[in-house]
Amino acid sequence: MMRLLLLSALLSQSVFSKVYIYQQWHLLAKVKSLDIEESKKLKQYENQKFIYQHLDQLIKSKKVTTLFSEGCEGEIDKNFSLTFNGWNYQRLEKQKKNFDDIMTLIPLKLEVKYKDKLKTYCGDNLELIQKHGLAFSDIRGYYGYYLRFKQYRSKPEKAKIYLKALEETEKKKIKDPLSFSRNMAKHKIGETKNYIKLRNDIFIKHIKSKAPKNSAVILGALHLDDLMSKLKKEKIDFEVVDVKGLPANSKEMLLKLEKGLR
Repeated sequence: MMRLLLLSALLSQSVFSKVYIYQQWHLLAKVKSLDIEESKKLKQYENQKFIYQHLDQLIKSKKVTTLFSEGCEGEIDKNFSLTFNGWNYQRLEKQKKNFDDIMTLIPLKLEVKYKDKLKTYCGDNLELIQKHGLAFSDIRGYYGYYLRFKQYRSKPEKAKIYLKALEETEKKKIKDPLSFSRNMAKHKIGETKNYIKLRNDIFIKHIKSKAPKNSAVILGALHLDDLMSKLKKEKIDFEVVDVKGLPANSKEMLLKLEKGLR
């Protein structure tokens, strides 16, 4: 009986090691942060520095041996050629100081620091990243039009200015611009949610195949709910780290937009 109970207990536990999840507020790709002192003034600074320092301690103590990043594809090592906010592997390797304060891809910084002591991967897919980014950009565009058409319902002359711009973009005549922009914004929100799920599928695949020991994932807050659901389904133990500097209700951004379109 005791053997059966022990076997049952073992089977009920996760067959994978723990995954630490960090929600990040990253810089836009166009932002350059080569001036370290100036980059300390950026609003993402507190969040980015906290994640780096927290992970640094876990890696030092060997509680994390594998790291997964959003925003890129492939393994991050000395051959990794991509540049983020003006920083790449070679530039960071030459820097050798002030790593806490450098605003760039956090897993890249940690890989440069620890090299063979850490396995660092991009847990993402470039095609999905691009499609996700375009869908999110379209949300902002259509939502902006919707707000303007709603604002100028009683001012047709002003509304015509935005209607002309929208028709030029869509390359067609639009009879009801308010409904059109609302419906398109809703559609793009749906697309964005789908791309989040598809990208999370890629993360799960990488975690299952490349993380025999404790690992960590760094990604945006919008990924969190779906990723946790998928980790639970795969019986992968995880811990969501309570990070600093993250805007309140970050993961509810799409929900707020949906409410604004009702």
